[in-house]
Amino acid sequence: MNIEDMLVEADKALFNYEIKDAKIYLESVLEMNPSNIEALIKLSKILMIQDKNEEALKYIKQTEKLDSDNVDLLFERASIFQSLNQNEEALKAYNLFLYKEPNNYFAKLNMGMIYIQQKKYKEALNIINEAIKIDPDNMLGYLDKSKVYEKTGKISEALKICDEMIRLNPKEKEPYIRKSDIFLKRKELNKAKEVCTEAIKQGEENNIFYALRAEVKYEQGDKEGAIEDYNILISIEDDPDIYERMYEILLEEGKYRDIEVLIINYKNTKDLYEEALNLEMKFSLQTGDIKRAKEICKKLIQLYPDNGRNYYNYIFVLELDNNYKEALKVLKKLEKIDEDEERQYKIKIKILKLAKKYDEVQREIDKKYIKDKDLISKLEEEAYLLRDKKKYTLLIVVCEAILEKTENKEIRKRIKLEIAIGYFMKREYDNSIKYYSEILEEETEKEAYLYRNIGLSYLKKKEYVKAIENLDKALEIDESYLEANANKAEALEKMKKYEEAFMVYEYMIKKLQKYSYYEEAYNMLKKSNNYKKAIEHLTEAEKYFSKEIRIYIEKAKMYYKIKEYEKAYEELQKGKKINPKSIEIKNEMEKIKIKLVK
Repeated sequence: MNIEDMLVEADKALFNYEIKDAKIYLESVLEMNPSNIEALIKLSKILMIQDKNEEALKYIKQTEKLDSDNVDLLFERASIFQSLNQNEEALKAYNLFLYKEPNNYFAKLNMGMIYIQQKKYKEALNIINEAIKIDPDNMLGYLDKSKVYEKTGKISEALKICDEMIRLNPKEKEPYIRKSDIFLKRKELNKAKEVCTEAIKQGEENNIFYALRAEVKYEQGDKEGAIEDYNILISIEDDPDIYERMYEILLEEGKYRDIEVLIINYKNTKDLYEEALNLEMKFSLQTGDIKRAKEICKKLIQLYPDNGRNYYNYIFVLELDNNYKEALKVLKKLEKIDEDEERQYKIKIKILKLAKKYDEVQREIDKKYIKDKDLISKLEEEAYLLRDKKKYTLLIVVCEAILEKTENKEIRKRIKLEIAIGYFMKREYDNSIKYYSEILEEETEKEAYLYRNIGLSYLKKKEYVKAIENLDKALEIDESYLEANANKAEALEKMKKYEEAFMVYEYMIKKLQKYSYYEEAYNMLKKSNNYKKAIEHLTEAEKYFSKEIRIYIEKAKMYYKIKEYEKAYEELQKGKKINPKSIEIKNEMEKIKIKLVK
């Protein structure tokens, strides 16, 4: 079979969604001619569809100096570069395409969008205007032009274009979407809502604006209004995304009965029964009903035996149930219908590790690398196995051997991380710091977790100033880094800087919404003898933990400290309503009664 025949067969396979066969044909073409532009472009497109963007980029980059008489192929190359965020390469590719087809409307618009992304608004406006001259009746160019005006702060001009497009195309979605998007970005939510309502009035073609209006209402805190709009949309459209979003809002509001009704309606929707069962399974897992989730998984496999996703989901549920033996059986069945051997291998390794069957893990690794002679990858997997087995000394030895055998930057980074972890677990914190620091020195973009891990190592060494220095560096990169904040608060507490530690915990509670840290924050106020502020803090905590007896006991103790005995007694009465048999509350009440009698 020659190259042309193989390319034809690849096209047939792609048309029939036989991705594996298409890849084999295209790879065979490249074996015969590594510079075949058609094979390189189509292969990169397949890899993009499979979310293997790094591999896709490797193939598409090989086409940079290649040309073709097929202009469709050249356009596709440019769009792939654009999709992979390789903007400069995309611009070059579009320019080459436009050299051969100078009046292509969409190539010019795509270049305009790249220029907008690059904040080159003058260039964007020029090329979008060129596109509009080519096809003045197409509204897409005008809407892109409104985007340039919005980006350059010319809001009234941007809205004027939207209004004109709505006047000329009242039934089309795009102008309403563009106009509402401008208002949403400016936080003018009522105006965005009005645009959605205006669009809805134009007819059923614009029903999707119920969803957009629902999201605006949700943003405004009108959850009931959002639910109402989604209910309308569900009654007129069968769309899995709508059911999923409705479910998320109901779950957030704790409306479990409404969710059960939603699932029943979803199951009764034509052609969406499988999706409905998947949503029911998700609900079962999120409410902790593993038994129900397992039954749903069995039903999905029974009804849709050729859908690999159902097997993967069942394996996940069995892992949660610690039923590793059954999970391996399901994985064996999956091998017959799913071609992703690498994914199945990783899952098998994970299950065996969870089951602590480390000898079997080693056998699977050995089996894999009989075919695949990649020694470095084998040693790397064995290193991870040693970490799971908590054999940290041997882990370090294997990792150091890997470092001697490879110069690959990414592999060396991963291995140095394993060595740092190994030393940390051995409590050899100086060595741990050394390896984390080496990684930082070699990185152009500093990553927050590395500074946090160095800070944690210093914290373990009781060198609190150095710990805070590194944790602050982590927080400069990512101020919402929960673990770094918690470690910093701990370091401040060790230094007896209780007020500062409280401020960190307060940030975690109020800004990061991590309400479980109320107790730690309270302890800092108690240690700093700031009893009045401690009472305020516990009063705030009541909003989230109103059934937690400990809050009322601690509040009573704080009131006792500032000699407000009646208020202390009132707090204990609140606690008694929750647990009338609490001995601690009884003892505290007796203590306060003595003060009240005096």
